[in-house]
Amino acid sequence: MDTKVGNAFVQGISGGERKRASIAEIMVGQSPLQCWDNSTRGLDSANAFEFLIALRNSTRICNSSALVTLYQASQGMYEMFDKVILLYEGHQIFFGHVKEAKEYFVKIGFVCPERSTTGDFLTSITNPTARIAQLGSKAWSLRSPQDFSDIWRLSSERKRLLQEIKDYESNFLIQSSQLESFRAIRRSQRSLHTRQGSPYTVSFAKQIHLCFVRGLQRLGNNLETPVSAIGGNTILSIILGSMFYNMPETTDSFFGRSVLLFFTILLNAFLGAFEGVGLWETRPVVEKHYHLALYHPTVESISSMICDLPNKILLTFGFNIPFYFLANLRKTPSAFFVFCLFAFSSLVAGAVFISALVIYTGFVIPVPNMHPWFQWLRYIDPIAYAFESLMINEFEGRQFQCAMFVPSGPNYANLAPWEHMCAAVGAVPGSSMGHVALEAGVSDAESQKFHVKTLPQTTENEKLAPASSEKRLHSTPFLWNNLTYNIKTHQGPRRILDGIQGWVKQGSLTAVMGCSGAGKTTLLNVLANRSSLGVVGGEIVKGSQDEGKHSFARKVGYAQQADIHLSTSTVREALEFSALLRQSEKYSSEERLSYVSEVVKLLDMDDFVDAVIGVPGEGLNVEQRKKVTIGVELAVRPELLLFLDEPTSGLDSNTAWAICRLLQRLSEGGQAILCTIHQPSGDLFQMFNNLLLLSEDGKQIYFGNIGPKCQAVINYFENGGARKCREDENPAEWLLEVTKSSSTENTPDWPDKWKMSQEKKEIDQELKEMNKVFRGHQPSQNLDSIGRKEFARSFLTQLSVLTRRNLVRDWRTPSYLYSKLILTIAAGLLNGFSFWHSENNLQGVQNQIFSFFLLLTLFSNLVQLIMPQYIENRDLYEVRERPSKMYSWPAFVLSNTLAELPWQTILAVFLYVVWYYPIGMSKNMTPDDVNERSALVFLFIWSFMIFTSTFSQFVVTPLPTAALGVNIASLLYSLSLIFCGVLVSPSKLPRFWIWMLRITPLTYFVGGAVSTGIGHSTVVCSVNELVHFDAPGGIDCGSYLAAYVSYAGGRSLIQRRPKTVSFAQYPTQMQYWTPSAFITRIDGETLE
Repeated sequence: MDTKVGNAFVQGISGGERKRASIAEIMVGQSPLQCWDNSTRGLDSANAFEFLIALRNSTRICNSSALVTLYQASQGMYEMFDKVILLYEGHQIFFGHVKEAKEYFVKIGFVCPERSTTGDFLTSITNPTARIAQLGSKAWSLRSPQDFSDIWRLSSERKRLLQEIKDYESNFLIQSSQLESFRAIRRSQRSLHTRQGSPYTVSFAKQIHLCFVRGLQRLGNNLETPVSAIGGNTILSIILGSMFYNMPETTDSFFGRSVLLFFTILLNAFLGAFEGVGLWETRPVVEKHYHLALYHPTVESISSMICDLPNKILLTFGFNIPFYFLANLRKTPSAFFVFCLFAFSSLVAGAVFISALVIYTGFVIPVPNMHPWFQWLRYIDPIAYAFESLMINEFEGRQFQCAMFVPSGPNYANLAPWEHMCAAVGAVPGSSMGHVALEAGVSDAESQKFHVKTLPQTTENEKLAPASSEKRLHSTPFLWNNLTYNIKTHQGPRRILDGIQGWVKQGSLTAVMGCSGAGKTTLLNVLANRSSLGVVGGEIVKGSQDEGKHSFARKVGYAQQADIHLSTSTVREALEFSALLRQSEKYSSEERLSYVSEVVKLLDMDDFVDAVIGVPGEGLNVEQRKKVTIGVELAVRPELLLFLDEPTSGLDSNTAWAICRLLQRLSEGGQAILCTIHQPSGDLFQMFNNLLLLSEDGKQIYFGNIGPKCQAVINYFENGGARKCREDENPAEWLLEVTKSSSTENTPDWPDKWKMSQEKKEIDQELKEMNKVFRGHQPSQNLDSIGRKEFARSFLTQLSVLTRRNLVRDWRTPSYLYSKLILTIAAGLLNGFSFWHSENNLQGVQNQIFSFFLLLTLFSNLVQLIMPQYIENRDLYEVRERPSKMYSWPAFVLSNTLAELPWQTILAVFLYVVWYYPIGMSKNMTPDDVNERSALVFLFIWSFMIFTSTFSQFVVTPLPTAALGVNIASLLYSLSLIFCGVLVSPSKLPRFWIWMLRITPLTYFVGGAVSTGIGHSTVVCSVNELVHFDAPGGIDCGSYLAAYVSYAGGRSLIQRRPKTVSFAQYPTQMQYWTPSAFITRIDGETLE
């Protein structure tokens, strides 16, 4: 009960146990009308029969109706039902009592074979190759489904059915009292607060409560994702705090405090956007429960938000508290809690339209510089209000000392207050102490500007610093003795297999049976070298091919119980992919593809060989998918063994018979086959040569010949104390019934009986003789190098075939390509038109730098699309293709990288066009170098897009889920954004962290693109970017500032008033990113 359910990719309970969990989920609902679609698939016959007994009792007690589809139904299972309906390619050809169906078709002229169950007989009617008709009877002339439908319409049975329907409608009128009674009963079953007409049984509040409890349980079973997010962001916060450690309360900290608050908003906004991957994984379950009317999807959304609140709160405190105190932000209780409040609100509100929200916070583009066509976004941007509130919270009413004066230095001591000026833009003469006055409002965009008023003071000047198919298959004997398998659980070690022994010889067909959870699939995994979690004990000998240990996995075929395939491949492509990569090098490509065609004919897949496989429910049906699973393994020409895990589960009796007949023909051709099987009919069971029977606790009950008419195995168990097997009874069902521990009170201990039996002693003796022959065998000196290799094909061949498949997969997944394309174009257009033709003043240059910086945040959105796609491929590789040694891990990784290259290149072209030209960087270039520099900017954008895909795949490769990968990638990428030099210039960066600046790829993306785009440009300073002060009497401006400009940089403006000096100084970011930029004029005035 405490084991995870799991799925095809996540280890959990067995397939049969998972099916029982699905059945229990529906049965506890007690619906008056229940539909069960092949619900016994994956169950052994005993459990399937018990399920039908429970369903039968449920319908009687609850007065409910159940409609069930069954495959390979035994006679006992068939007789549990009241009515039966038979369909033939969409045409109804019978409906009536279960006892009348056989008589109806026999009366027409069809023959029921001996020992055939009624269910198998009815199924054979719909198969032209399986049905038997008496010569000269009506049945002899029936060919098409329409013929069967026509004769049914004229039958007396259908007339009686129509009369029963008429009688029912007259007895149960729509307006009758029975309907009102039903409605009253339905109302009594609902909660008191459920609205009338609602399909749900419990109230809205109760639904939220139940989904909330389930959400907590899910969270407890998957703590890696939230713990990694909280831990990673706490580490990031400490790193961020160390970069801005103990900022002084001077004007020099204005930009640093603003950057820190902006980055807080930026990261909190992105944290909310990363939840999409995890929510998408739960969508199929939510859809199923919605169709079952368990709860409304809105309830799941609300409960998920409530359940995630503790995680969000911990994320908020884990990220915001460390750097708040390390950076010396405003240390008052009210300011701290206001900071946490708005940081949390930005986390909640930032999950939609990240780019637009971040650009229009008022930090990247000041409000006066916003273009009118997008300025309205600021009024609906919750992130903007949060950032504005944090700025007010940090700066309102505070006084800051001036960090640097213009001019300053050893040549400017003892200046009068009006003869120098604080370097902060907007500073005006005043008192000896400075203060910050903030005015904010939402009604007038101009009033949202932050005005800095700093008064000069008399402080000391500070120092300045910067086939053709083979006719005879050649297989090898294979034996195992005293085999055990142990795993670790929360309750301690658990033994799944205990003392299993047996063999598979060339030309033999061996069945493995047992109830659900007995360890049948585990046994196949252990024998096929596919078990990686537990500890294997005992002896496994692979016969004459044992010297090719590394090549064993690719020389065997393993058809898994779960039909796992790449959903975008066609059937032919899946078979050809397997043949091209796993068949030996001695076959040419033409021979491989020719052999695939023979496999298609062998499995009768011509009708759907060019169909896309799809996913369950959308694509091939259960029978077709099972054939593809078997065909993929047959296409490799298995040289040693063929393992099949429940190949007949989910198939009707005719198809199951065809599959088993195929296996029988393969074994007669020399193939050694080991096969687990559920619910076999008597005819299917007799097709096998040997039987390995397991008990519920994974111990061996029997191994040996089945014998003609199953007499050998029947005699063993009857002699051991089991009840007699009736003549009309299915021996396979009888075996599972008499060996199940709960079948009777006096069930013999079959594992102990087997250990003491004469049959086991004979098996032990034969194993010793076989082992002696195998051990004495000398490894063949003629075994070629191809047979010894781990993989059948060369690395380049693997890479070529894999890359082609990945390109086709992406092309057939338009949602993936369209999502990336629309996201990239939308982000580029929004960015480009927000910074439309940025002016070449100091603010405009800074805008261009931030524009490219924000372009790099596109990674955070693309990673959520790339990682799930990569994880889907990796899961297929880990579960099916890696154990089969189909191709190597390096080939898998490199092929995924190569397959992304063309798509990322196309995205780079679109991104370049929609961003580069609107922002107007080309105006910074001369006609001589515009083409060269524009092309270089494109190469930087292209390199960034390639980095996005490769870095995403690199991060998620060792991680179990895409959600965890997104969290880790966001942490690492956030560090790259911090250390790329835009938010904190190298001169301001603590020397300990300078190595991060050097190793961060974004440093070179930003530096290269910005230097190429705006280097050697003419910068025109606007008036509000100047510092104004008076020069001492008798000294001209140039002479007065010459010494200061020589070591601090900047230019002075000659005003018409002789004593007034206007001075322009490079911002720190401009000094770093555009060292070649120079100022030639200020608003049309001439510079010295």
